Amino acid sequence: MMTTKKLILLTLIFIIALTAVRLVWYSPELFRHQPKAEQGQLDLRSWQIPAKGVISLNGEWTFYPMQLWDPNDSEAVPSTSSSIHVPGSWTEAFTDIDSSYRYGTYRLRIWLPENGEHNYSIRTGNIRYASAIYANGILLQKSGNPSETPEPLTPLNLPSTLDLPVGTDSIDLIIQISSHMPKSGIKTALWFGMQGAVSFKSNLSVSMQLLLCVVILLHGLYAIILFFIGPSHKTLIYFFLLVLAATLSVLVDDDRLLFHWLTVPFETGVKLVFLSYMCIAAVVPPLIKQLFSRYDRGHSLIWFYLLCAAFCLFVVLAPSQFLLNFTALLIGLLPLSLLVSLRILRKAVLHDPDMLFLVLATSAIILNVAWGALNSLALIAHPVYYPIDLIIAFLCFATFWFKQFIRKSEQSSQLAAKLQHEDRRKDQFLANTSHELRNPLHGIINIAQSMQEDKVHPPSEQNAQNLELLISIGKRMSYLLKDMMDTTRLKENRVTLHVVPLDVRAVTAGVLEMVRFMTEGRPVRFKTIFPDSLPRVMADENRLIQVLLNLLHNAVKYTDKGEIIVSASSQDHLVYIRVSDTGVGMTEEDLSRIFQPYEQGQFSLERAAGGFGLGLHISKQLVELQGGGMEVQSTPGQGSTFSFTLPKAAVGPLINPASNPYPAQNQADEQATAQPSYRVIEADEPHNTKNTNRPVVLAVDDDVLNLTVVENVLGREHYRIIKASSASEALLLLEQQPVDLVIADVMMPYVSGYELTRTIRSRFSRVELPILLLTARSSPEDVYTGLHAGANDYVTKPVDSLELRSRVRALTDMKHTMNERLRMEAAWLQAQIKPHFLFNTLNSLAALSAFNPAKMQQLMDAFSHYLRISYDFYNAERVVQLDREFELVRSYLYIEQERFGERMNILWNVAENINIMVPPLSIQPLVENAVNHGILKRASGGTITIQTEVLQEGVRIVIRDDGVGMGSDQAMRLLDDSISSGGIGLRNTNRRLKQLYGRGLTIVSKPGHGAEVSFFIPTNRE
Repeated sequence: MMTTKKLILLTLIFIIALTAVRLVWYSPELFRHQPKAEQGQLDLRSWQIPAKGVISLNGEWTFYPMQLWDPNDSEAVPSTSSSIHVPGSWTEAFTDIDSSYRYGTYRLRIWLPENGEHNYSIRTGNIRYASAIYANGILLQKSGNPSETPEPLTPLNLPSTLDLPVGTDSIDLIIQISSHMPKSGIKTALWFGMQGAVSFKSNLSVSMQLLLCVVILLHGLYAIILFFIGPSHKTLIYFFLLVLAATLSVLVDDDRLLFHWLTVPFETGVKLVFLSYMCIAAVVPPLIKQLFSRYDRGHSLIWFYLLCAAFCLFVVLAPSQFLLNFTALLIGLLPLSLLVSLRILRKAVLHDPDMLFLVLATSAIILNVAWGALNSLALIAHPVYYPIDLIIAFLCFATFWFKQFIRKSEQSSQLAAKLQHEDRRKDQFLANTSHELRNPLHGIINIAQSMQEDKVHPPSEQNAQNLELLISIGKRMSYLLKDMMDTTRLKENRVTLHVVPLDVRAVTAGVLEMVRFMTEGRPVRFKTIFPDSLPRVMADENRLIQVLLNLLHNAVKYTDKGEIIVSASSQDHLVYIRVSDTGVGMTEEDLSRIFQPYEQGQFSLERAAGGFGLGLHISKQLVELQGGGMEVQSTPGQGSTFSFTLPKAAVGPLINPASNPYPAQNQADEQATAQPSYRVIEADEPHNTKNTNRPVVLAVDDDVLNLTVVENVLGREHYRIIKASSASEALLLLEQQPVDLVIADVMMPYVSGYELTRTIRSRFSRVELPILLLTARSSPEDVYTGLHAGANDYVTKPVDSLELRSRVRALTDMKHTMNERLRMEAAWLQAQIKPHFLFNTLNSLAALSAFNPAKMQQLMDAFSHYLRISYDFYNAERVVQLDREFELVRSYLYIEQERFGERMNILWNVAENINIMVPPLSIQPLVENAVNHGILKRASGGTITIQTEVLQEGVRIVIRDDGVGMGSDQAMRLLDDSISSGGIGLRNTNRRLKQLYGRGLTIVSKPGHGAEVSFFIPTNRE
């Protein structure tokens, strides 16, 4: 902060320096001794006129008041004359005249030097107001129309350079002047000298004025440029107006250059002079107020504006001869403007370090005005216009602006550094907070889920809804925390990309499965439009999923009805991917900031959609990291289209269009079948295990590279690998042979891994056919989607070989254990002969021993055969010969027929020489069920038919009875694994058949019309 003394001292030094420069400028004419005019005579005969200098014609001139003497009229010699001082007002010469209109003639005889003939010129100045100049009787110039009456008067006042006659020893200079103003006459000095010197001084004066205009206008130019390219500060407008007014004042004063260039009426010229200075006075206070608004304590300038406006109106409307009488008011308004500005600057002068330059500029202007006043009062004169004061004043203004700019730039840099530091702290805080909140948040979600799923103490309906809301809020908060952490990673460039060729269709199909549940209860349909020849893209699968998930989540959030379309096209070296919706859309203002962090559209705020506004920002950055770009188009009320680009992969399209079994549109919602393109990999077996005992792994992926990875990782293990490139091929394979494990990629075209999992689960339980999903993401929502679809486990890509082998071994071991359990369960069920069946058979043997020993022996043989087969170790095998199974059935039926006699009729319709394998103990439970729950429920008994149907694909085995039958609901309950009571044998048989052949039991029955239970054994299957 600058002290008052220091400020005053520097200002005084500055004023002294400017004064010294001006005095140096004035010194050639100001301090040169020259003759003075006396009694209308200027004697230069004994004085040497400088070749490059000029002299003033100041002194006593002869004046003829109220006479316009024409020197060419010898009879009109003025009768009265007086002496008058030039320059100055002629007021004293008209003491006895009351009229405001006055005229007269000035006369000066100049005696030229005797040292030779030279060409001379004079330079006129401010001659008010109409004049005619004669030299030796020759009219040199007529400015306006001087006359003895007011009517024909045409005022004009233009300084000019006039060449004088040559070849004489003296110059008789006569100037006629007329004016309607009392204070008129020759107001400024006339300059005399050799033509070259006068012309040089005249041109130099004009050049100085033009130089000043150029300097001022340059300042105005950069001010207006800054106004349009930078922040629109009012200060720049005020400064530009000040520059225009200052330039105009220079052009209409002194040499009046503007009136030399343009033909302007005298009255208009007078008003322009007044208005130029009036505008300067009016603009300075608001300019200062805007510059130092922080120091302004609410000073009102309305009164000043009103005063300036009133004076401007007066200048515009008043006649020029009347207006000139108020010159003093204009002169007084300029100091008033300065005082008003100083009132605003009182505190700024002492507190603002840059204020010194503004004080110096003001001092230079005041000094220039002071010297101008001395020139107007004819106390000092110089032939050349002096621009230094005003140029330095504007340079001080420029220095003030630059200092302000530099200071603001330094402050901005410091603030930017501070903001960056705070931003880093904020990011670190958010990252730490996200990390610290994640674990307790997941704990809250897990506790809420466990309470919601509690079967022992189930929550009430209201509490269940509250828990569901709590879980939903917790998951949404978890997504927000994840976005915050991703934002921090992106800022710190800690995002690692694993860029590989990807099929956009496959990724889109998987992502649609993740977001489809979000539209429940709303009429929103998903649609995909992909050309068959769409090439792959080079991208990180995990990040591409994240981008699509963010865009689709955003589309679902703001679409209440209609459709959401994911489309793609290829152009040049890029693939264009678009996500369009028919939602609420966005305004232009929202579009301009939608990709900024922590920004949301107006509709987000109105709908309370939640979120931090990070998803689109993260998506755009992720796309740009992968060599693409993202943009958005939207119309309020009509929806939005987000499009982004990714580079093409070097490989061609994934699927040949000719073999594409799916339509090009609605691919995510439709399915079809296709011809298989798989092959079986017979890997080397290091343990010499038979092929029939090796677990069969079905690998499903549209990417050959991923299938190769699975083959290489598992090929050396004891697995037999089958590879399929689509979901339809995988389903066809499951129809043709048993599989122990399915390894499926989540992201596949047309039918995703999730949809394939759901389709498999409609036929196989988790233990009957385990499914391992390969996914690029391991986020909770991805894992939940996969497990909810029916997967047993997942592995994150890129695949770690040790992890993949471990998970595959665990699932195949589980499947093997399940197979063993089912077989042992079947054997155990068969071994657990029902007590009443045993007792009844023994009672029958005891009764027959009394009256029919031969028949008793036959029954004893059948019963022993039945027991031997029931306890046979072959029952623990995976499959047995069909004939062996029929032997058990025949032994059982023989015993039952002996017990119930004519109530049981058995029809065998079995083809001969059927060489197929069936699961052990798969037919006898069906026959036993038909006996006990079918025909024996009738008092009259019934007939059981055992039938085989040899088909092209395999053999169909049918057990039919004409017993009491059952309803369709009861038939479904018999095969439902979730029901623990009754029907264990049927369910066990059904599970084993589905496990081996993909098809279980088929029950057709109606109450009172018997029942038919059948199953199908395909040929060429183990």
